[in-house]
Amino acid sequence: MDRYDFLARSISRVKISIGSVCTGVQNTLSHKISRVNANHLRSEVVKFRNGKQIINTKLKKRIKEYSSSQFGTPDYWPWLAYYTEMRGEFLEGWLPIDYYRFRLLPKWNQLSEVSLYKTFDYQLFGDFAVKPIAVKISGQWYNSDYEPLSKDHLSERLKDYGHEVVIKTDGGRGGHDTQFVSTDEFNTDLLDVNSNFVIQPAIKQHEEMALFSGNSVNTIRIITFRTDEGPLKPVLTYIRFGRGESRVDNTSSGGLYANIDSSGYICSDAYRGMGLITEAKHPEHGFTYQGMKIPGFAKAVESCVAAHKKFPFTRIIGWDVCVEATGEVRLLEWNARRPLIWTLEPLFGPHFKGLI
Repeated sequence: MDRYDFLARSISRVKISIGSVCTGVQNTLSHKISRVNANHLRSEVVKFRNGKQIINTKLKKRIKEYSSSQFGTPDYWPWLAYYTEMRGEFLEGWLPIDYYRFRLLPKWNQLSEVSLYKTFDYQLFGDFAVKPIAVKISGQWYNSDYEPLSKDHLSERLKDYGHEVVIKTDGGRGGHDTQFVSTDEFNTDLLDVNSNFVIQPAIKQHEEMALFSGNSVNTIRIITFRTDEGPLKPVLTYIRFGRGESRVDNTSSGGLYANIDSSGYICSDAYRGMGLITEAKHPEHGFTYQGMKIPGFAKAVESCVAAHKKFPFTRIIGWDVCVEATGEVRLLEWNARRPLIWTLEPLFGPHFKGLI
């Protein structure tokens, strides 16, 4: 080994060591920030309920002991305490969001970034996904068969899809990178030349789903999980729907959500935001949420489990599925990065009891 080779290997080892130290520091800080957030949220719950508090010294000790026995350290107690304050009681089996996010997800979902590439959905999942009118990848337009498409031909194709199309950007989340564009006003020159897009036809949703909101395409969120033994199963299902003039159903855009049981019936009130504000009846149509049957539910669950089998590189996936006017279920988006949202475990969980 000459001295240059020795020097190169030494530098490489130093870089690896520095990288490991930086990763460790980042993980420690992430855990601390997450737990500060949990404590802040718990205080917000207490404040919202005029100072009424569930957690006391005895219950806090019990939660810490449970954290130690289940997760190897009492340090995961803040999220469990927040869950308890939200639910009004402590339940064994809850999964602290910081344990899930920083310990489990990096092992479970190592190829999670693929779910950000909306231009790839139809390639992966076929007709379960919305068939694109066109996709733009690395500066080139393609048709739904991923064959090159000229701008002139694209303009001609758009005339066959009514007055509106939907444009989604790779990497977009929470509905914030979704555009609803008139086909008469569509102009490729107005799109970001450095981004990848998928252009989809506008969805006409099932009339029963439209009852929740006629302006947004309302979705069933289904979270599927591959157990240690291998079988896939849905661990959480809930409906999401928009409110007012919003075109999307995401909670970050003011949408609401309600739990769905395994038979396809809504089994909770509707929640807003972190779950402190609820409503039992639809303010416009007057129907009670609990007991409402969700159309196409069984088919949606079956389709999501089948789709997860096509992408075995992640153990947990969140699927946003709509029900078309024809009754067909269609995948709008999927999320493998952080499919389980922190608001859901205290309200509808525990979801992973006996599974991990």
